[in-house]
Amino acid sequence: MGWLAFAASAFLALLAISSVASQEALRGPEGSVCSSVKSRQVSVLVETRRKRQSGVWDAIEGALGMSTPRPGTLEVRYVKQYYVDYECCTGWNRINDTCQDADECFYLIDDCDPAISDCENTVGSYNCRCHDGYFSVNRTYCTDVVHVDECATDNGGCEQNCVDSLTSYHCTCNDGYNLAADGHACDNIDECSVDMGGCDHACRDTVGSYECSCRPRHRLVSGTECREDDMYPYGDEIGEKHKVWDHKQCLKVPLPVEGFRFFTERYFDIWICDNGLVSFRSIARPSSPVRLSDSQWLKWAVLVPYLARSDPDLFNSLPEKDRTKVYYSIHRQGDGHSHTENILNRANQDGRSTPRYFLPEYQAVWAMVVTWANLPPSLAAFRGERPVPLKLIRRNTFQLVISTDGCQSFATFIYPALKQEWYTEAEARIARTDRRGKIKSSEIINPAVAGYSAGNGNKDHREEIGHGSKMKTVFRMPSTYAGNFKYALQEAGDVCPSPAVAECSAWLRLNPVIPETLPGYDLVPTPGSCPCTAEQAYFDRSYTFSVKNSRSCATSRIKVRSYVGSQVYRMWRTCCYQPSYWYHYIAYYSYLRPGWRHAQAWRIGGGALISGQLGGNLVVGNAALDEVGRKSCCEGSSSYHCNLFRERRPLSVPTCAASCRQYDVTSALSWSRYDPHIRTLDGKEYTFNGLGEYVLLDANGEYMIQGRTAYAPGSSHATSFSAIVAYQRGHPPVQINLVDENRMELYMNGTLVGTFPFGDDPVEEPYEFEDDDSVAVYPNMDPERSLLIFFNNALSVKVTAAQSMLHFEFSVPNQFKSATRGLLGYFDGNADNDFVAFDGTQLPADATERQIYEDFGETWRVTEVDGPKKTMFTYRPGESIDSFTNDSYVPQFSAEMNFSADPLYETATEICGSRTDCLFDTIQTRDTSVGEAAIQTQQNFDQEVFSREQFPPTLDGPDRVVATVGDLLEFSVSATDRSGDRVARTAETNQMAFELGEGVPPDANFVTDGDTATFSWNVSSAEPFDLQIDVTNENNASAQLWPTVYLCACQHGGFCDQDTEDEGNFTTQSNGTRKFKELPCTCAVGYTGKNCESELDACAENFNPCFAGVTCEDLPPPAGIDGYVCGECPAGFEGDGQNCTDIDECLTDEGSLCDHFCVNILGNFSCGCNDGFYLDEDQATCKDVDECVFSNNCSQLCINTHGSYRCDCWDGFTLSADEQDCEAANPCTSSDDPGCAPETSWCVVNGSGAAVCVCFRGFQLAGDDVTCEDADECLGDNHCNQLCNNTLGGYECYCEEGYELTDSLIEPCEDIDECFEGTYNCSADEECSNLPGEYMCVCSDGTERLGNQCVEVFSSTIPGNAVTEEEADASTASMTSSHTMETMPSSTQRPPPPPTTMIRSSPTTSTESPQEPVTTSTIPSTSYPGSQPTGAGTLEENTLVLKLAMSKNELTESRLRSFKRVVAAEMTTFCDRNVEEIPSCRARHRRDSRVAAAVFTASSVHIPPGFPRQVGGYVFLGFFVAVDSSFTAVPLSVTHRVMGASRRTIGESLASKHVIADIISYEEYSNMEEPTTETETEEKFPLVQVVAGSVAGAVALVAVAITTVVCCKKNSGRRSAPANIYGVTMPAPSTYRSSSDGISPKAWGVDSPFTVNDDGV
Repeated sequence: MGWLAFAASAFLALLAISSVASQEALRGPEGSVCSSVKSRQVSVLVETRRKRQSGVWDAIEGALGMSTPRPGTLEVRYVKQYYVDYECCTGWNRINDTCQDADECFYLIDDCDPAISDCENTVGSYNCRCHDGYFSVNRTYCTDVVHVDECATDNGGCEQNCVDSLTSYHCTCNDGYNLAADGHACDNIDECSVDMGGCDHACRDTVGSYECSCRPRHRLVSGTECREDDMYPYGDEIGEKHKVWDHKQCLKVPLPVEGFRFFTERYFDIWICDNGLVSFRSIARPSSPVRLSDSQWLKWAVLVPYLARSDPDLFNSLPEKDRTKVYYSIHRQGDGHSHTENILNRANQDGRSTPRYFLPEYQAVWAMVVTWANLPPSLAAFRGERPVPLKLIRRNTFQLVISTDGCQSFATFIYPALKQEWYTEAEARIARTDRRGKIKSSEIINPAVAGYSAGNGNKDHREEIGHGSKMKTVFRMPSTYAGNFKYALQEAGDVCPSPAVAECSAWLRLNPVIPETLPGYDLVPTPGSCPCTAEQAYFDRSYTFSVKNSRSCATSRIKVRSYVGSQVYRMWRTCCYQPSYWYHYIAYYSYLRPGWRHAQAWRIGGGALISGQLGGNLVVGNAALDEVGRKSCCEGSSSYHCNLFRERRPLSVPTCAASCRQYDVTSALSWSRYDPHIRTLDGKEYTFNGLGEYVLLDANGEYMIQGRTAYAPGSSHATSFSAIVAYQRGHPPVQINLVDENRMELYMNGTLVGTFPFGDDPVEEPYEFEDDDSVAVYPNMDPERSLLIFFNNALSVKVTAAQSMLHFEFSVPNQFKSATRGLLGYFDGNADNDFVAFDGTQLPADATERQIYEDFGETWRVTEVDGPKKTMFTYRPGESIDSFTNDSYVPQFSAEMNFSADPLYETATEICGSRTDCLFDTIQTRDTSVGEAAIQTQQNFDQEVFSREQFPPTLDGPDRVVATVGDLLEFSVSATDRSGDRVARTAETNQMAFELGEGVPPDANFVTDGDTATFSWNVSSAEPFDLQIDVTNENNASAQLWPTVYLCACQHGGFCDQDTEDEGNFTTQSNGTRKFKELPCTCAVGYTGKNCESELDACAENFNPCFAGVTCEDLPPPAGIDGYVCGECPAGFEGDGQNCTDIDECLTDEGSLCDHFCVNILGNFSCGCNDGFYLDEDQATCKDVDECVFSNNCSQLCINTHGSYRCDCWDGFTLSADEQDCEAANPCTSSDDPGCAPETSWCVVNGSGAAVCVCFRGFQLAGDDVTCEDADECLGDNHCNQLCNNTLGGYECYCEEGYELTDSLIEPCEDIDECFEGTYNCSADEECSNLPGEYMCVCSDGTERLGNQCVEVFSSTIPGNAVTEEEADASTASMTSSHTMETMPSSTQRPPPPPTTMIRSSPTTSTESPQEPVTTSTIPSTSYPGSQPTGAGTLEENTLVLKLAMSKNELTESRLRSFKRVVAAEMTTFCDRNVEEIPSCRARHRRDSRVAAAVFTASSVHIPPGFPRQVGGYVFLGFFVAVDSSFTAVPLSVTHRVMGASRRTIGESLASKHVIADIISYEEYSNMEEPTTETETEEKFPLVQVVAGSVAGAVALVAVAITTVVCCKKNSGRRSAPANIYGVTMPAPSTYRSSSDGISPKAWGVDSPFTVNDDGV
């Protein structure tokens, strides 16, 4: 848009703003400001520019810096603008910008009568206060009349409703009634008497209303509309509104998650076009129909129920019911709509009953119903005029239904009976009520088409239901399912495309709930809270994890149950890592003896945390099914599907940046082992030798852990733990008892679950136990057998049995800081205040073991009394708290022992080093293995603490990168250690190790500098690649940056949308998963393709947007989708070539040729005559109809007049008052009547006085001179042109099969054009050709008949597609001798007739053997009458030869087919305009009231033998054009005239507009001097000789063609085409042979008119 147009838009916007501002400026109390819509005329200065015809010069000017703005035309346009005006309401005055109350009484503007009332002002109004004796009416009027309510008595006499008023009343009636003349009664309205009450089929009047009903197989909708039961429900019956959009474009509609499988592709959007087409790719709305057999459909995935040139806005002014409406609705399983089940069940039945596809268990997951209702033709060609009243314009209604189960897809085209009223826009001039109206064949432009194309380039994946007139009768087909065409949109047994999408969609349907909406979701670990490495995950008791050399995932033990009604959702999180492995390292233990302090230990290497969808996600209910969902949605489907999965299963590590920043080692670790020795939550270690049951941990009164001790093995002064119980308040407890040396009993809620280890093979058959929402128990077999009691808040106890003792390891989250009591101490991070007794007394940190035992430990002994220390243990029968205590027990304290005096001291010291607890246990139990176990346990605990605190580097780098081919891809990655004091770093150790993973382009650069690395690569390839960067710190903890690569590989200036928010599809490979996606390109103007690699063909993209028959020329880039130029409009039309409107020839000199009146039709006109006249053969002159020759109303004599006739009577008769009948002037009396029958005769008295009988017309006097017998007019004069049926006193005309009776007096029987009516029965690859009384099915252009099928023509010559003259000679010779008796069954063979001599069609090239007649045995065939052949020499005289500047190899068969089509089109156009002056342009059969112009097709254009022929640098191409099938050649002068006018267009069909160097006659061509070579010694020969010689060989094939191409009407004798059109005897039918048998259908040249299967001849 130019700047002036922009200024105009801004001006209009300013006006709109001003109106709003006026509202804001006017203020006042509520109800004081009123608004009204007003209009005003504004002028706008608009810059208009013509559509650019070419972008070439623009590009050149821009490159040279010469580009200048293209000035447009400035026009002043007047626009009516509606705006809202604000003013003060009645009763308010405007003062400045405020509305204030107007005092009507003060300003005397009230209506109160001062004589009987006083005025009182109110806010915004006033009241009239009436004087005494007067009554107020509506507060503003006073009267002395006392109000009487007449309606209160007997309803005022009204039959239905009474309305009271001040001084009177009146009656009203309900809907469906009219008030009677008496003003009181109500008369029923007969709604059915006017337009049937709006009912479609039948209307029945009822009292006060009416009822509509429908014919069988229809249902009533909205009270008046009748819809066929075959139609799926739509519109009001399912609560659906019709869709409104800009019909210049097709409407994009997203499909359900499964998308739609269409043969080899799967689509996720659909484009609905208003003109009867849907596409699965973005498509320009086709302005005109294109046949589905056209090659341009091969790249478009479309379903075409009824594509026609329509106008959906034409009926907008009609009542709502009659308007054009397009509906669509998608019905999904489980969508909650009441009608969905019915629609899906029907879609299931359609799929199961689809012909030739067996799928009896088909279950659609969704179905889409698209309905086009009341779609009229476009009137664009009618100069914007309405040829008939709007409500009488024809309209079409049809429906498309698609459904799928995810892998199998079906489509149903539904055509309700008689609802397809037009197929070409010319029918708009025939009212829908006119069942006999017809259009001329020349008017048929842009005929409708239906079918489908998969758009995958496979011709077998497309089908055309109908085309042209056949579209009006599709409701009758197919025979099994009339009006229902069902198609399976895949081949049986084909692999489902994108099967992961179907699997993903099924998973999505099973999991519709969004977890974030569930109660309790906030209790699940948040995203970003995963352990940072596989090593941390392994040692974090909140997770279960196994070390693997492949991607492996840790599963959170924090599992949350969410209750929604009766449904329970169980949620937890997973965190996934790169491959991990165990490796040895040397650990240092300071408490061991020198020489033993360095020991080999194990660590976990690798295992970097993965980000994105591979890094883990929330799990709901079933981890295995959720993993199936993740793989199908995120590895095999689209970004859209992956996002839907992520919505239902939020990722644990959404981005690399987020990674594990929310993870921290916040749980305090403590333990209690053996004698027992206890480590508090703050790290204070002490020995407690109490005997009995104690509170180990009381966490804020919510959680309780109690332990039971027993005598340690081999000691009476030391104890060890033998049982433990843990529980959450309000939940059942979990208890573990020691059994034997290393077995444990598990009790849950007081019930023995089992004895650990569980199962026959505890390693292969792991058990997990859960009890409600609180706690779970996890067995562990490696590296030591243990049971883990885990609460959902991450509080846990690991219980291990060894040496007949229980060892505990506790993990308490930081949330319990300052909230714990018991033997594990007061948890606040300060070990000095851990010993807090039950009564709150605090012991010093250096208290002795005895003090700890007596003043601290014993205070936490459990009791049976309700309270904080109440025992939670489960006791066997006969057991109690007292069963585990002993009053005589005296503990022994390590501080009071002399270890060195014990004989085991030396041995124990070697094992325990400086650890006193180990020495104590070894000496007390007298068992060195106890010491060894204590040291191993301590080392394991130290390893766990160490490993938990090994954080990997924190990486700062991109999560996504965009690599553009030809550009530099560069980014940096920085690595820092986790903040805090867990890792001490120095300048010497401040190094990070960066390493690129596999799959990185080999020529990429990767430079490291300390804690930073830079990646750079000049993107030179579009091949997929990976970008994995591993970073490891000095503690061998590693992190990984794995950004998703988005590749942009656009060409020719195209660009990619770099909004890469979605992670997208990943390409799955055998060694893992690759994060790579190629971005879609947005192409520069003028280019198209996946990577903008091709120039855009605007003509093809717009489906030839030019008017029918107009050539479209594509413009090179930078011209875009509108970059095309249309040629000139066809004859009879005017416009720009794209929009052509009919020329009304009746307003021109052409129309003045008509004698009486002119009738305009699309593209032409015809003459008509007044009543009493008929058109002469010149189709312009009107001649008088002699009505007296035909049947008329005169009873005796008929006298013809100019344009009419009059009746007269014989002598003795007089004309009656009706001026038709005759009455006897002197009738007989009853006495002298000789017996004349009054039914057939008059009785009159003649001049001689005798009574005689005179017969009525149509009767004749019998021999008795009295009786009148019927006269058989069918044996004499009648006007029937076909069949006559004699009746009593008259006759009737009737017609043969294939004709219909008309009112014409000249030719009452008129041929039925089955091709126009659509009543023909040709296959999809055939076209209908009308014949008098019948029709013919002929093969379409580019195909030939082979047996009973039309097959595509393929050239058998290499190189090129042209047949050489030598090949033609050889083929001809072979053809003339190959049709023998061998093709007939031996049992039916007859003796051969005498040999027939045939002349070879061309001279032999051999100089040694002279040409001799070829003798062959043939069977004589019956001769049929037909047209005479063209005379000798006529074909020569009328053959035109083109001299082409090209090689023979360039003249391919496809170009020749195009040449024939264009020549035929140009000939048809020429003859249509010159039919009056050129007799050869007239059709042989005229069955209407005007001169019928000949219509030429490609089969009318013939290339004689010997052409095309290469001579030097030119190719000579001869051709002639024949009228009808008689081979009557169009005169050379006419053909030459057409060639001269259309030289450029015809040249473009061959190669280019300049390819035709010269146009000469065949005679001139024969007389040319040509260069002669040794290999070219042929002589030119007359074409007549070719005809005479070739026809004998060709006629055998002609017989085959005739029997296969003619289809007559049912129940009528089949009419054979003339077989002796060349005046020779036809041999018996013979089997067609392929070229491999030595017989070619092109035996006499590239295109011989004498070969069978050539264009249906």
